[in-house]
Amino acid sequence: METTDIVISYETLFELLRIERSRNELQRLPVSFYEDVQTFLSQERSSIASSQLDDEKRKKEISLKTVMKILHEFYDRRERKIAHLALSKSKTPSVLIDPAHFLPPEKKMYDSLLSLLNSSRANFKSSMDGEEKKANNLVVEPEAKEQVSASEEKPAAEEKKIETTEEKSKEEVKTQVNTPELKEEENQDSLKLIRFIRPFPSFLGLDLESYGPYEEHDVANLPVPIAELLIRKKRAQEIRVDG
Repeated sequence: METTDIVISYETLFELLRIERSRNELQRLPVSFYEDVQTFLSQERSSIASSQLDDEKRKKEISLKTVMKILHEFYDRRERKIAHLALSKSKTPSVLIDPAHFLPPEKKMYDSLLSLLNSSRANFKSSMDGEEKKANNLVVEPEAKEQVSASEEKPAAEEKKIETTEEKSKEEVKTQVNTPELKEEENQDSLKLIRFIRPFPSFLGLDLESYGPYEEHDVANLPVPIAELLIRKKRAQEIRVDG
């Protein structure tokens, strides 16, 4: 995909995520990419707020939630790649990194990570170089050892308590998300039955799952935004079920 004149839309974001998934390297994006995405999201939220029909508003809200999932995965994948580049550069300074593939916020992230890794690596090397010299002269009194153990025991207990609390909170959230009421509300009216009027290859869906491929006359029950897009592109027809 070209790095200039990218018009942000649902289809564009799906394609950008597909590319980011399929490549080990960062794809190059326009400098204003994140600003353009913010503008797009603001417009979509305004459109939802101004919708008069409940059904139309619900469909737009579902589409917006899906786009937010895509953007989060898109950011996470680029973040992991940037962290890997910083680690590679810290380990092997001779490695060449092309800064043109970084967006401005990503370049700051990379520089901060590289500085932190270099500093940590230098401190480790310095401490290890001096450790052998100190080892022969280091004497630890028994009482001092007991004091150290006692001082470390309390933080360890506190840490275990914090971990237990965090796990409990995660389990509560997981239980709430998986309640039948929420699942039923989330899935209600979110699918549409369609018939393909021509063959269509496999593709990445709004729920980040792979669909297809489909042959002519195949019938599928797909998320509303995908189904409506296929209908608009004259690749499929809606099957209306009365009653």
